[in-house]
Amino acid sequence: MRLSISNILKIIVVVVVSILAFDAITTMLFGSLGKTTESSDWNYILTLYVFLASLGAIAIIAKIKSKLKIFKIFKSVAAILSATLSFALLGFYYGGITTDKNPQVAIITAIVLGTLGTVLGFQQNQIIIAVTASIASIAAYGFTFYAGINAIAQFSVSKLFGGILWGIICLIYLGITITNLTTVSSKLKSLRD
Repeated sequence: MRLSISNILKIIVVVVVSILAFDAITTMLFGSLGKTTESSDWNYILTLYVFLASLGAIAIIAKIKSKLKIFKIFKSVAAILSATLSFALLGFYYGGITTDKNPQVAIITAIVLGTLGTVLGFQQNQIIIAVTASIASIAAYGFTFYAGINAIAQFSVSKLFGGILWGIICLIYLGITITNLTTVSSKLKSLRD
């Protein structure tokens, strides 16, 4: 079982993008901790949480296996949307960081890379699926972390219902993370064959 140069390069691309996604998501997530609704950047923080939750969940929808035509269409749309959100999230972070946190440039970069993600999402080849699943698994894990922190915060102030709700969300997103990671693993294994 010998790997070709092109497959080695594909694996390197997945690993590099995964490292970039991990850096971006963890930096944004840790930077958002302790912020309140009164913070000037609360809208960006809320958008981050919605992106992380959506990206993780949409990637799972893209894995639905059904013979019904409506599910095949829904699966294709979910895969394209997953690629779009993945690339837009990275574009927002790296566009902002490279321009000293300029929100206008970050948004423009997110739009440009999101558009690129959409175009690549239509192709749905093994490398694009692996890259998007990798980013989605990191995003889902980031949202798992956020949900876990909220569960602990709710329990610490004796809000049992809120703690249980956030705890269940945390466990669901942990499952989503694991499912997305199995997709990455299977796509990388298919490159070896």
